[in-house]
Amino acid sequence: MRIWLLGGVAFVALSSSAFAQQATGLYVSAGIGANFADESSFDYEDQVDGFDGTGTVQFDVGPVGVVALGYDWGYLRTEVELGIRNNDFSDVDTSGGIGGVDGHQRTISAMANALIDFDLGVITLYGGGGLGLANVEWYTNNGSTDQNGFDTVFAWQGIAGAAWNLSQQLAITAEYRYFSSFEDLNFGGLNVEARL
Repeated sequence: MRIWLLGGVAFVALSSSAFAQQATGLYVSAGIGANFADESSFDYEDQVDGFDGTGTVQFDVGPVGVVALGYDWGYLRTEVELGIRNNDFSDVDTSGGIGGVDGHQRTISAMANALIDFDLGVITLYGGGGLGLANVEWYTNNGSTDQNGFDTVFAWQGIAGAAWNLSQQLAITAEYRYFSSFEDLNFGGLNVEARL
């Protein structure tokens, strides 16, 4: 059973890093922003009661936060990053015996990223991607029972952004990310396999 979750993340980060004039060295960055999770369709099977069905889940826009520690090599940056994303269910439609489901999705990720900088003076454009692990958890409630299912899985992301260089050591960045994870969830005998 596998579930695909794809979402774009846009955030503004304040970095005590060496973006400006392609300075090199260690840097730290932190960012907050909005997380847009795509609608998922899914199949489910209850191993206890024997019913199954299909459905879709839509998500509200939620918050995202990331922190990273990296090294700027001049035009290439490498970093390790921790992130957290949260999205409430906005609508869940199911067949086969499950109704009135509410809840939210939380994703905690650990990523290794590589980024290439294009120095335009005051502005630096950059792009790249990352690979890592994500712990994805769904908290659900059907009106009478609270349940949660989770898994730790492979994740990847694509990154594009622009940095406004305030000084040699400080930059403000606007960034877009496309984040994807691939996971199996089990809710006390209820297996969920979702796909976009």
